[in-house]
Amino acid sequence: MHPTEPVAASIDGLGWLSGHWRGHHRGGRIEEWWSEADGGMLLGMFRWIHDGAPRFYEILSVESDGPALVFRIKHFGPGMVGWEEKDAAVILDLVSLTDAEAIFLKRGEMRWMIYRRNPSTGELVAYFETPDEPHADAEDEFRYARR
Repeated sequence: MHPTEPVAASIDGLGWLSGHWRGHHRGGRIEEWWSEADGGMLLGMFRWIHDGAPRFYEILSVESDGPALVFRIKHFGPGMVGWEEKDAAVILDLVSLTDAEAIFLKRGEMRWMIYRRNPSTGELVAYFETPDEPHADAEDEFRYARR
């Protein structure tokens, strides 16, 4: 499967994620915006529009935590109704980083979130894996093209 221990990394190593990404997933439009690395962090936003209305959206951050990087996600439904408690977020640790792939492991679970950029097409793909549910179906992927 994938690594399970956080790795030392600089936020600059995720520079390839910066920008506006748009795609389609399960009959809806998906978008992610990622800032440039600044102040030791990336800041992002995700939204999923289905049938002309927001399905849900997220505020995203990747920040330095000592020598490692931590990915935090806050989910919201329409009306900005939060899914997590006020001071809580979904937290994932960076466990692998290359110039075209970042793998994060959700704290407390064996659930990986993988971002992979295809250098030849520029496409960005994101998906989840667990030991019991390895990635095998393109239907479960979030595929983006840079805008």
